[in-house]
Amino acid sequence: MANRTTIEHSHTLPQAFLTLLDRDIDAGVNVRPLPENLAQFMLAQIALLPCVDLDEEFEGDIDL
Repeated sequence: MANRTTIEHSHTLPQAFLTLLDRDIDAGVNVRPLPENLAQFMLAQIALLPCVDLDEEFEGDIDL
């Protein structure tokens, strides 16, 4: 079983990355729009996913 120290340590790298990203966004540095072909590809991939009802009620047990 993980202890608190292990859990906090395991989140150090992602938190550092998100902090760096946040600072870059605030400063307008290293942030630019996606290339149009990449944006279109991502939209096409979303269209292939089954429709999901975000308001659907959960029933029974749910594994997270």
